[in-house]
Amino acid sequence: MAAVLLLLDGAADEPVDDLGGQTPLQAADLTTLHRAAAMGTVGWGLSVPNDLPVNPEISVLEILGYESRRFYPGRSALRAQALGIPVAPGDAIFSVTFLATDGERILDTQQQPDPTVVREFARLVTERLTGRRWHWFVADDPPLIFVLRQAGSPAVCRSPEQVAGALLKDALPQGDREEALHQLIYSSLELLDGLEFNKRRSDEGLPPVNLIWFYEEGRAVTIPSLVSLYGPVRAEAWTDHQPMIGLFTAIGVKVSSQRSLIGAEEKQEEDELVDGERWVRSRLAKTDLLILHFRDPDRAGHQRDPERKIYVLRRWQEQFLNPFLNQWVKVPDGRLMVLCTHRTSCRSGRHERGEVPFLLLPRYRTVKADEFHEAAAKEGGLVADSLRQLSAWLFPSESVLPR
Repeated sequence: MAAVLLLLDGAADEPVDDLGGQTPLQAADLTTLHRAAAMGTVGWGLSVPNDLPVNPEISVLEILGYESRRFYPGRSALRAQALGIPVAPGDAIFSVTFLATDGERILDTQQQPDPTVVREFARLVTERLTGRRWHWFVADDPPLIFVLRQAGSPAVCRSPEQVAGALLKDALPQGDREEALHQLIYSSLELLDGLEFNKRRSDEGLPPVNLIWFYEEGRAVTIPSLVSLYGPVRAEAWTDHQPMIGLFTAIGVKVSSQRSLIGAEEKQEEDELVDGERWVRSRLAKTDLLILHFRDPDRAGHQRDPERKIYVLRRWQEQFLNPFLNQWVKVPDGRLMVLCTHRTSCRSGRHERGEVPFLLLPRYRTVKADEFHEAAAKEGGLVADSLRQLSAWLFPSESVLPR
C-alpha cells in the first residue's frame, strides 16, 4: 500500500470581505479537489491542540499519531536538528533575531536590514558575547540559533510580534536561567547601538537594529522514530521548511528534496511543481508513505494577500495535483490524505487557531460535504476531535478513525 500525505500549509483561512465573504480556499474553486471530495470523505478537525503554538510541524506530529503535547520539543529544537547542531538533554535552544529599541520600549519589529548586514551583526554577536555555558550558531532565518547548556526547562519567551510596542523590561524571557538571557539582551544593546550602521539609520529617521531577541524556545529532541511506532515503514518527504526538515530527520523520514514546491517566478513555479509531481510518481511504488509539503498558501497569508493565496492554490492544482491524480488512481490500494495544516489569516497575517478541512480518498464514510473548503467541511464533513485519530488512514492497523 502506498499512502500520500499532501500538506497545504496555511491554506485554511477566514472569510474575506473582498472575496464576497468567502475564504481564499473557497474562492479558488479547486475543481479537481471538489471532484476528489465527491469520491472521498471530507472532514473538519482541530489541527493543533489548544495549548500548543499553531505551527504546521505540530499538525504533522498529530497526523502521524504522535502525542504532540508530549513529544513536540519546540520549533528552535527542530531547527537545530535540521542544521545538525549538537544538543544534549537539559540544554535549552532558542531562535534569535534582531529587534529595535529606544532603551525603554521595543520599537519596530518588521523592518529588517539587508541580509549582509544581518549576517555581519550575527557574526559580531557570536564573537563578542561569548560564554562557557552557551553557544551561538549562525543560521539564516532566523539569523542565529542559541544553545544554553544544562539550563533546565527553557525560559518562556514572547515572539517578536507579541512584544512590538512593549516595555523592554516587561517583555524579557521568564524562567530557568533567565538572568543569562537578560544579560545577553542588554549586552547586545550596548554592542549594537553605537555601530555606524545604526547611526546612519537614526539620521534617516529609521529605527535602529540594536537588540537581539530570544524566541521559540525548545528542548532536546526525543521523538521516537516512525519505525519504532509502526514497524518497517519506508517514508520520504519533500519540503524546504526548516522545522519540518528537523522533524522528519528526527523520526527517520528521508527528506528527498529541500526545494520549495513552488517558486517566485511563473516559469520556476511550473518547473518545480512538475518536478514535484514527477518525484512522487517515481516514488509511489518504492515507499509506504510520501509526504509533500506545499508552503506558498502560508506565505501568501503572512503577506495578507488573499489574491496571491488563490493564485498559488490554483497553480498547485494545475501543475501538480491534476497530473499526480492521473497516476495515483493506478496505484493498487493507494490512500491519499489532503490536509490544511492550520489557518494563516490574510486578515492578521498570522497563524490562527481553529479547525481545518481534510480529505480522505478513497471514501472512508459518506458525508454531505462534496467540495473541499472550510464551509463545506464545517457544515457537512466528518468531525475529528483530534488529528491523531486520522493516523489510521496512513497506518490502518494502529488506530481508530472518528465515527
